Amino acid sequence: MKGKINLKNFHKFEEYARDYCQKHGKTITLVPRKTVSQEEFKDFKCSGFCDGDEMVLATKNPNFYTIFVHEFAHLTQAVERIPMWYESGDIWSALQKGKVSLRQWEDFVKVIAVERDCESRALKLIKKFNITDPEIYAQNANIYLYYYQYVFLTNLWSRRKSLYECAKLRELVPKRLLPADHFSNINMEVMTCFFDYYKK
Repeated sequence: MKGKINLKNFHKFEEYARDYCQKHGKTITLVPRKTVSQEEFKDFKCSGFCDGDEMVLATKNPNFYTIFVHEFAHLTQAVERIPMWYESGDIWSALQKGKVSLRQWEDFVKVIAVERDCESRALKLIKKFNITDPEIYAQNANIYLYYYQYVFLTNLWSRRKSLYECAKLRELVPKRLLPADHFSNINMEVMTCFFDYYKK
């Protein structure tokens, strides 16, 4: 589910983001495609990414506006040099090899922690600039964080279908951002929804 975007307010936020990037020597790159991928992990298509110096976004992705806020929030983590940004686990190398072991769970927990902090920052920006419905954004953020648990269980970063269009997940996942420690344990009820959704 997508919340309606207030384009006028988004453009005000975009101006703010570009000024922030200019001040801190960071770059925003917009790519006219539906997906993008990082050079070293080309197998993993996504709607946007941030490496700490640059945020890259696929402008034709249906979630472009909220992804822009999300990736900018990552950029603020790098600018503020928060420890978890530098201590984030490497899950991509294992996924690329198709060999995610139980030992990697700790890395997934670290990645989820970084993403949870990012979503909290993004939610504050969405509220501050009144960009879209914060409840819908928070629910989508929770689904995204749960998705990392599903990826851990399946060894697969699948984007065949949008994870935000599963009606059963909407019934299970709250519209307030769940606390970080909530994601330390795998929620099997939510995982069952993901399995059922992606096997169709």
